[in-house]
Amino acid sequence: MNYQFRDEVRNAKKAAMGEMYHLAKENLSSEDKLINFASGHPSMEVFQDKMIKKYMTLAMEEAGKELFQYGAHVGYLPLRQTFREFVNKRGNVIKSEDDLIITYGATEAISLTISALINRGDKVIVEIPSYVNAIKSFQLQGAKVIGVTLEEDGVNLVELEDAMKQGGGDILYYTQFWKSVRYYDVFGKKKSSV
Repeated sequence: MNYQFRDEVRNAKKAAMGEMYHLAKENLSSEDKLINFASGHPSMEVFQDKMIKKYMTLAMEEAGKELFQYGAHVGYLPLRQTFREFVNKRGNVIKSEDDLIITYGATEAISLTISALINRGDKVIVEIPSYVNAIKSFQLQGAKVIGVTLEEDGVNLVELEDAMKQGGGDILYYTQFWKSVRYYDVFGKKKSSV
């Protein structure tokens, strides 16, 4: 069978970071530890087994077997409501008229967003460094990806302005808010900043 893939899919190359990870993994000694920066997988140390078991049990008691059934595409309603309440404790961030979607991770959220907003030939400006899977998603959608560097105080504004002035197509600016990210534990207590 002769499949006719889109040009962007047919010409896609494997991510270099993924290849480097597999090469490094093959050459590890028994005492070495390898962190995979090629994907968004969290470290196994962050998983709190006892807490996960406790809340999975509570969720099963509340929802029963329905918890494991396919749900709404926008995510499990009680989780969406709880998330809205949690975020809004710090101010009215998610308004009542806002749509809130729970995704299976950043890559799905990015993919849904760009499939709605990006056409082939549009420009996506990304910060350097940026999330590899986001860049790959933009390229697979047919966007022209333009990188702008980050400085101590944020994005290089001269490079950003130059990138925005380049002709052709619409523009999407993808930022990861490197300096403003805050990490909270499950109780909302600030743990660290980046």
